[in-house]
Amino acid sequence: MNHEEKYLLEDQKRQARLDAFNQSEQVSSLRQEIAMTRMLIEEAINANSPGLANNLLSTLTKLQHEHETAQLRAGELLAKEKILQLGQRMIDAVLAAFQGSCPDWEDRMQAASQRLLLTMEHQP
Repeated sequence: MNHEEKYLLEDQKRQARLDAFNQSEQVSSLRQEIAMTRMLIEEAINANSPGLANNLLSTLTKLQHEHETAQLRAGELLAKEKILQLGQRMIDAVLAAFQGSCPDWEDRMQAASQRLLLTMEHQP
């Protein structure tokens, strides 16, 4: 049986907005939902509604986790180990290009390599 479930709202303006969201080609709009949740948290705090703010903070945490998971699945984020491997390959490429270019090239490249890898390792 093929039937479409739809929320029906009494307020026509809200119903039109809901329908517009439903028409979106974007299956997930997590960035917008995160922004909206942040705005609602701010409003709840300003309205002195700590219970609602607390519930919204929990929702925000879940949305942020889902957004990060979606980015990982889409290949938009790299694991730290992959970034370090990429950095090492880049250093190797630079080493190959400058090999033998000046008398103390090995010491200079070693120092530069260590600084680059330390910088990458200490990023959050």
